Amino acid sequence: MGDNVLLASILVGAACMGVGWVWSMLVARKVSTYWFAAIAFVFIFALPFFAISYWGKAKWPFVISVIGFVLTFGSVAIIPGK
Repeated sequence: MGDNVLLASILVGAACMGVGWVWSMLVARKVSTYWFAAIAFVFIFALPFFAISYWGKAKWPFVISVIGFVLTFGSVAIIPGK
């Protein structure tokens, strides 16, 4: 039972990160082609800078991505060793 909950939270977290990534790319494309390329290829490094620079536009994609990151890697961190 517990393993199923962990697996579900990992999958939901990965889906949130994917949605946040695509949404961030769509927002970045409206701002600049350079931001779009940065988000597309170096998402983890570029997104915080993009979110700080364009907080009004990038707030929700950033929040969704962070929630996904915490869910995914938080769940992976608590998986018991077998």
